Amino acid sequence: VRIADRRGESRLAVAIQPALLSSLASSGLPVSNLTNLIAVARDHLSTTGFLVHLGPSTVVATVVGWLCYRKGLGRIESVMADSGPSRASSQGDEPVASRAGARSRARVLAVGGAVVVAVVVGFVAVPSFGGQPYEVAAAADVVLLVLTRSAPLRVVPWQSVGTVLGLGVLASAAAEHLAVARVLGGSSLAGIAGATAVSAAGANVVNNLPALLVALPAVGHRASWTLWAVLLGTNVGPLAVPSGSLAVLLWLETVRRLGVPVRDRDYLRIGWWIGVPALLASLAMLLVLRVALGASQ
Repeated sequence: VRIADRRGESRLAVAIQPALLSSLASSGLPVSNLTNLIAVARDHLSTTGFLVHLGPSTVVATVVGWLCYRKGLGRIESVMADSGPSRASSQGDEPVASRAGARSRARVLAVGGAVVVAVVVGFVAVPSFGGQPYEVAAAADVVLLVLTRSAPLRVVPWQSVGTVLGLGVLASAAAEHLAVARVLGGSSLAGIAGATAVSAAGANVVNNLPALLVALPAVGHRASWTLWAVLLGTNVGPLAVPSGSLAVLLWLETVRRLGVPVRDRDYLRIGWWIGVPALLASLAMLLVLRVALGASQ
């Protein structure tokens, strides 16, 4: 939002990019999404497995999503025109930011970039030494707390977090009583397409984390095409509705707090325009890989 204000661009058009990428680009690595980490902890999936089976689909989803985003910028502008001001008000010739502000932003980018790189390297390397991804995340949090000397607990959207965690507990308890295996087919092309569609639908109905927890017991404790399809559906599929993923729920609360009046129906219009084509294209890529690599991979 602040970048959009400084550059005089549409607030929503810029601010929605992280929300879109949180789904479109979240399947290629074990650390890209909490759903992936849950599957890794349960089934000991490898980084290579993610890169081979979901990496190409992630690239396709991101490219198709970007193309739809570029083509739909007019729609995003119209959404903001309907709901409120799309740009920050001008203040004459007053500079957008002082030198102190520029130095502060440079420090934020430097520290944030270094921590992100360290976290990615840690996520990939630490398991080889017996460590866990959550230990890397906890260490990064401690470093950020020390550097910033603040813990902004007041801005944490506890209600959204609590809702998703509650749904996750219910899903885990109900999973063994639901006949999910009947709708999650095998490694055939139709089975993969069905598993992706069912998991995407479930993510949009109850959120992607509970949907994954319900689906996992039905796919077994090993890497399979059905598991990759479920991960693709729960990662890319939630773009259709704002409640589909915790990342988008957190994003909504954050941008509203920053003064961007995004309504749920506004996100629905954008999410369907971008998310559905991206999901279909990424599924097509997964089916191509299934044909190329065979059912046993």
